[in-house]
Amino acid sequence: MFHFFMIYFVIITELLTRAMWFPLSSKYRWDYISSEL
Repeated sequence: MFHFFMIYFVIITELLTRAMWFPLSSKYRWDYISSEL
């Protein structure tokens, strides 16, 4: 259960980081996401 919580926390942190990066550099953000998929 603790391991699941850590994964959940990392996902939220990642989403918040991308949300903050969006207004700064949307092009870089989308290129980064596309490279991950």
